Amino acid sequence: MRKLLFLLVIILSTPGFAQNSALGKNYFERGDYEKALVIFKKLAQQNPNRTDFLTYLIKSHQQLENFEEAEKIIRERLIGRRQIPKFYIELGHNYALQEKDSLAKVYYEKAIKGVEDNPFNAYTIGKTFTDYSLLDEAVATYELAMKLDPERDYNSQLARIYGEQGDLGKMFEKYVELVEASPGYRATAQRNFSY
Repeated sequence: MRKLLFLLVIILSTPGFAQNSALGKNYFERGDYEKALVIFKKLAQQNPNRTDFLTYLIKSHQQLENFEEAEKIIRERLIGRRQIPKFYIELGHNYALQEKDSLAKVYYEKAIKGVEDNPFNAYTIGKTFTDYSLLDEAVATYELAMKLDPERDYNSQLARIYGEQGDLGKMFEKYVELVEASPGYRATAQRNFSY
């Protein structure tokens, strides 16, 4: 009976999280950061393992120029056994927003070092760098991961980044490597070249 009651509570509360999340994202995208902050603060407290809620909470603080509060939240996620290297990038970005570029660089390097500790982190770290248009750091992340673990293949991400940087030679090279390793990507590479 207790299991059934527990399951019922979980099922009934899930749509509320989804609605609040969508509402919070809507407020954030419209620039109503105070309202987004309230929603994501509550969601992050209720779901401490959901990094997407935490990221929106941090970004809301940053948009409101509450950099100290954003830093406090980020540093809490970097303490303990279950550190998520992506939050080093968030901390670096927090410093970059305050024009403390030398401090930002230190934390970006710590994030890349997270790939040395576990190459499995490369996708999340590289994507976060790409989201902040830190393309050189993203390239360093993906290349390091492929060097440490040859089974990892980030040629698609690297080709896209090289294309954004305007380095067409490297972009072409990475697409060729991708197609050689996985012939199924041939159509994708051809489509990207047709643009």
